[in-house]
Amino acid sequence: MTTSLTAYLDNNALPEISDDQMIAALADTTDEQRTGTGANVQYLAFSGKTGSYALGRDRTDLTDDVLFILEPKSVIEGWICWKASKPIDRVEWSIYNKRAAVQDVDLPDHAPYNTKTGEGWHRSLGFGCISTDGAATNVKFVTNSVSGRNAITDLLNEIVRRMGSGAPALPIFGFGAESFTAQGAQNFKPKFGVSGWATRDEVEAFFAGNASLDELVYGDAAPAPSYTKPKARR
Repeated sequence: MTTSLTAYLDNNALPEISDDQMIAALADTTDEQRTGTGANVQYLAFSGKTGSYALGRDRTDLTDDVLFILEPKSVIEGWICWKASKPIDRVEWSIYNKRAAVQDVDLPDHAPYNTKTGEGWHRSLGFGCISTDGAATNVKFVTNSVSGRNAITDLLNEIVRRMGSGAPALPIFGFGAESFTAQGAQNFKPKFGVSGWATRDEVEAFFAGNASLDELVYGDAAPAPSYTKPKARR
């Protein structure tokens, strides 16, 4: 065992790190594999019962006054398996790699399922986006509800339309909610309130610190910077 391990170390370029650094890296990796939340990406969950959002492992509340920019290259589709009101398995692939798509007949079997409570596999749709609040938080939002997938589809269709016409096509939006009634009960679905549209060059200028959020949202119609009267000297 020692001989084979020594041979591996001698013949492979491995990073020079301390035990503490290695422990931290391994812990981050296992956390990411278990929860789907890494150091750079946080999952955003939505409740169809309350219309609220919960961000990351700490389940921080998220309101629609925080604006994000959607990255069209990040759109994914897939499946989510639910049991006992919890997601127990996920299968995802980029929409730009259809060869990686998994059909329902090829999904792992986690039966038995209580179909009356919606257990089992459901189609999912999602995307990645980044916050504009200075923290530049990378967020991944995925939903398997029909209303949620329809909301994403509507937004994607508008992106496609704008790209086809040559208009700015990266949406600057907030995560909101809209209520509806189904089978006599009030439910909520995601609503993406778009504040403006930007080009990729404009977005890059914003994150490089060369443009303001107002310029990104309003373009040439951006409001003038507010004037603060200087305090009189004593």
